[in-house]
Amino acid sequence: MLRYGQLYAAAVLRPLAEQLALALAISPGHVVCDVLCDGGELTRACSSRVAPGGRVIGVEADDLDAPAPRDLCDRAGSLFTHGFHPGAAAWMRAALGPGGAALIACWDPSAPPPCEASLSSALAECGAASAYLDSVLAAPPEGVATRVQDVVRFDGIASCWTALVTQGPLAAELAALPHDMAEHVRSACHHAARRYEAADGTLRIPVSALFVRV
Repeated sequence: MLRYGQLYAAAVLRPLAEQLALALAISPGHVVCDVLCDGGELTRACSSRVAPGGRVIGVEADDLDAPAPRDLCDRAGSLFTHGFHPGAAAWMRAALGPGGAALIACWDPSAPPPCEASLSSALAECGAASAYLDSVLAAPPEGVATRVQDVVRFDGIASCWTALVTQGPLAAELAALPHDMAEHVRSACHHAARRYEAADGTLRIPVSALFVRV
């Protein structure tokens, strides 16, 4: 299963992938590594920028378990996935050629995404935890960070729940909980989402992320 489902990728990751690709300052002919590429949102955002003559290499967890090939790429990026592998940042640095640059997109710990944070807090209130959410909300790696802003849009609270839970690994984690605990988590997420509900029922959720140069 992918770390992020289609709805989350479209609503949350895609706009930030475009910002990350722009921040990487990609030129035609560059080789770019999309590290822990998951569904490939960053790959797609970078593909038009490397043409003609360049390419984007999708890198997954198995690749990170081996030493990075030297001078593999000119640019490397990771889109909210670095927390799923402890060696991601080091691998990216090792893979860069001379003059290369690597950026990791992660959530701003001083202003975490509200619905994800509410899920994590609700689990903690029940004496439970989510390995998945711990990875999603992992602390930024060491490096120079630039803060970026975006507004995440969902068709409604049900759509937000589908994106965060139903289509991703969190669904299995919640299914393993007692019913009352799972309902507490659902209620907390819905309560957090209502703060961002417009008159037409859609959600507009401001989010803050960091692009960390590693």
